[in-house]
Amino acid sequence: KTPMIRDVATDNSKVLLFTRPRRFGKTLNMSMLYHFFGGPGRQLFDGLAIAEDVAFMDKHQGQYTVLFLTLKDMKNMPPDQMILLLSDLLRSALSPYRAVLEASPDWSIDLTKGTALAPSEIVSFLHDASEALDKALGKPVMILIDEYDAPLQYAYLNGFYDAIAPLMRGVFERTFKSNSYLHKGVLTGVMRIAKESLFSGLNNFITYDIDTEAYSQYFGFTENELMALDIERKDDFRLWYNGYTFGDATIYNPWSI
Repeated sequence: KTPMIRDVATDNSKVLLFTRPRRFGKTLNMSMLYHFFGGPGRQLFDGLAIAEDVAFMDKHQGQYTVLFLTLKDMKNMPPDQMILLLSDLLRSALSPYRAVLEASPDWSIDLTKGTALAPSEIVSFLHDASEALDKALGKPVMILIDEYDAPLQYAYLNGFYDAIAPLMRGVFERTFKSNSYLHKGVLTGVMRIAKESLFSGLNNFITYDIDTEAYSQYFGFTENELMALDIERKDDFRLWYNGYTFGDATIYNPWSI
């Protein structure tokens, strides 16, 4: 799946949203992007397809400041606990850069976990972190948010959507709409939540859903990838699990395989 890295880097859209069903590798792909763009471990990609493009590797691998958080655990709890967890998830995303931020005159929020941030601090957190890190490190800033819709789905199903939606809308707007320090943002989720126009007005924003041909091969196993696996009864797998078409690709659920 590593060619997805190049597609994301060269995509003209500043903010990309990928919507896929559960268990199709969204979190794994986000981890891949995080370790490629922000990590020092070039050896992680040895022998993989992206490593064949040496010029791209030299230009992009490890050359970004990357903030990565997943919201998939923001469920099965009341609103106040969701806000506390979100506060700590935001702090965790800054853990690799804590020393840099604490020495920065452009950063003032306490990064010690265990207390809920004020709503205004939550809304501006990733924007302000982008600004401080851009000035301190001089690297392009990327922000990755996995399962962005999890807290909104849970709040809706449990009757407190109106308590959570305005806060999350503020986070997304401040982070991705009015953030001149953002180089690129990538989000994943099960669905696009349109009711509250969470992404309205974002410039260079695009959703890649299951009907879109672009990126269709990067979530789940393609037919060729299934046939390349060293497993038996592949014809049975085709019969059992060949129930998905993403864009123009026949896709198998990797969890089922």
